[in-house]
Amino acid sequence: MQSMLRNESTYRVSAIILLLSVLSAVLGGCVMNRWIHLETGDYIHLRTIGRAGETVTTKELVVDRDKQLATFTLVDGTTIVVAISPRDQATWPAGCPANIGSTYMEILDIEDGSLTVGALTFEDPILVRDCPPEPIRVVLREDGLVGGGGSACAGLDKCLYFGRQSQAAPVLAVPIINAKPLPPSMKGYELYSWYDEEGDSWHYTLITGTNRLKTFEEVTADEDQATQGGWVKITVTGTEGLKALLDRLPPGTELTWRCEDWLESGGQATANVMLPDSNVLKAIQNHCRQLEIKLHLNQ
Repeated sequence: MQSMLRNESTYRVSAIILLLSVLSAVLGGCVMNRWIHLETGDYIHLRTIGRAGETVTTKELVVDRDKQLATFTLVDGTTIVVAISPRDQATWPAGCPANIGSTYMEILDIEDGSLTVGALTFEDPILVRDCPPEPIRVVLREDGLVGGGGSACAGLDKCLYFGRQSQAAPVLAVPIINAKPLPPSMKGYELYSWYDEEGDSWHYTLITGTNRLKTFEEVTADEDQATQGGWVKITVTGTEGLKALLDRLPPGTELTWRCEDWLESGGQATANVMLPDSNVLKAIQNHCRQLEIKLHLNQ
């Protein structure tokens, strides 16, 4: 009986401490929600979510809050200038929920009812300061439900991402003119990653799925191809390069990320063929979910 009373007393004390902690945070001015603004400045094109199949043409975005203008620059030097207007802060949508609170993202309405930027056309276009607060990203998308359980582009099949200069996407190892949708594969696709110590960079190779083991030389060879016969082998550099490559896969694709144990050894060194760190893995897993790609890790 005394034991039960002690347990009950301990539970009450714990509950009181928890309640006092929450009240202290609220009364002490602890900010549980965050509001992030879309600031004036230059933003570099990071990546495109969309399956239009045309060449990637967007280069940068310049936002001028004083003049209420946004300027998109394409790789051929063409500029598109649009008028923008901010929404009342009380209407900002919340996204990227955390344990306590969410991030409220500023939206700038684009006055044009329809906006074509490169290969993509947006109806009722808006600019959204994407969550989480870091890294700094701006998303061009169509108006509609924003945020909720995800970020500004969650659930959409058409977005343009822009970020600060330091976030510029690495150059793809495959020429940009090949940036078209990849063919479906009955056996899915295989993904291999390896670290180049000399260049201090990660490389990623996407290959059409087969029943046989690949060799280290085959995976890391320089040639890239997407042939008419349906065989695909493409290598890119960096996380953003990989995301751009995955954007080209059909929704529903089975993608298996292989490690060195899935290579024929043949006396060759395969130690550099490995999975990247957990932060990169998580980012790619989230990206695949957004694209409806079924990613499997063979560790």
